[in-house]
Amino acid sequence: MFLSNLSIKQPVLATMMAVALLTLGIFSYRELSIDQFPDVEIPVLTVQTLYTGASPETVEREVTKRIEEALNTISGVRHISSITTEGQSTVIVEFHLGTRIHNAQQDAQAKINAIRADFPEDMEEPVIQRIDFSALPVVSVAVESPTADIKMLSSLAEKILKKRLETLPGEQGQVDWGHFGRVQIGRAQRLLMAFVMVLSWSRMIFLRFFLDQRIANLMRGHQEAFAFFGGVPRVLLYDNPKTVMVQHDGQGQALRWNPVLADFLDYYGLVPKACPLYRARTKEKAESGVKHVKRDFLPERAFTGLADLNRALRNWVTTVADQRIHGSTDQRPLDRFREEAGQLIPLGHQPPYTLPKPVIYRVATHPRRAGRQ
Repeated sequence: MFLSNLSIKQPVLATMMAVALLTLGIFSYRELSIDQFPDVEIPVLTVQTLYTGASPETVEREVTKRIEEALNTISGVRHISSITTEGQSTVIVEFHLGTRIHNAQQDAQAKINAIRADFPEDMEEPVIQRIDFSALPVVSVAVESPTADIKMLSSLAEKILKKRLETLPGEQGQVDWGHFGRVQIGRAQRLLMAFVMVLSWSRMIFLRFFLDQRIANLMRGHQEAFAFFGGVPRVLLYDNPKTVMVQHDGQGQALRWNPVLADFLDYYGLVPKACPLYRARTKEKAESGVKHVKRDFLPERAFTGLADLNRALRNWVTTVADQRIHGSTDQRPLDRFREEAGQLIPLGHQPPYTLPKPVIYRVATHPRRAGRQ
């Protein structure tokens, strides 16, 4: 009634309001973002199991039926189907809409682990997978030639095409901790670990030894790496230690980052990204750096202290690690870094982030004498 009266008594105002709403709608529609790969959970799990050499009847009886019976007890199951062929079993579990597929996957793993002793000994471990759109490739490239053989095409795809489709310069760095057990430092055997940051495109590496993985050392390693590179990449890929990720969903997707680290990364404008669990190739660049140090730097070396160890490590990185021809890029990391350095986010004149001070607890035999410094 109000709109009718307004349109009759104030036609110009009503027309202007309609035009304004139409203009706003057109503008909003043009600015509306579209996500072609939205974060959608498909409530389906697949369990694939290999039992090499077994007939379809044996696989059905010894593997498929037992998996189906175990998974049927999980809450939220809607339908279970299976495909059994020679030497392979595939069980497809469909859940009701609204079921948390991450929790269902963990329950399925627990159910299968509980009956693992009932399976044949020569059967391979069942692989439980969910439909994950984020794990799908963004680009798929096929190579074909009427003259080149398979060996030449494989070499072309591996050494040329793969490198050009990798992470862009300055886009990503990989961070990890390397465990080196106990080593001789001076007269003592000390537990040693290394902070590692590798620039994914150039393979330029920063290493720093510490005696523990506390959050203060993690952040100190970051700051020294930023100063060493003269800038920061836009995204940092992490493994899943508790100093980095307080809670994840079982697939490596962070539900809650360590708040101190999150504030530190936000200060530098960085985007953290969690490495999916059990996918070693995702962070292979950082892990390769750790293996390189274990193989070529530490053996048959003795040091007077941690500072002496880090000085020798810095010299080794500068004169050996960054000067060698990298096996994946066929170039020296130092040469590629000259191209990547300009793509890093510059530190500018921003003061360093204030690191948290360690809290020291003094323990006494008498409760009233215990204190905090």
